Amino acid sequence: MIKIPVSELGTLPVVGLSVLTLGTISCDWNPDTVTTFYADMDSARSDRLFERGWLPDVLPSETFDIKVTSDIEANRARGSFSLPTDGFEDFRDTLAKTGDRIESNDNGFVGSYTRGVDVWQFQCDATDGGCRFRLW
Repeated sequence: MIKIPVSELGTLPVVGLSVLTLGTISCDWNPDTVTTFYADMDSARSDRLFERGWLPDVLPSETFDIKVTSDIEANRARGSFSLPTDGFEDFRDTLAKTGDRIESNDNGFVGSYTRGVDVWQFQCDATDGGCRFRLW
């Protein structure tokens, strides 16, 4: 039989709580999700971003600050990128020609693009040149 002094029993709930907290934190971590940043289209191309299918190759060459979070297991992605003023119009025109739909609003547009079973939805804001996207 092991005897533990009563004075030491007071620390057991704290240790248990710490282990429980650590377990809860570790359950939220998903090793199949990867976030990658690209300064410009050249760096995205050199990493084969478009060949791997996380974004369609329809972005203007002037696109910059590209961020992609990919869920490899679910084959889903989300992210953002920035466009210069003239690139914003080019991207909207490209989606209008090749995309499924495009809807303009006061600040920009929402559009989608489909390739095979993959569908990307883009939401772009002309005031700051920022676009967000999701791959479904």
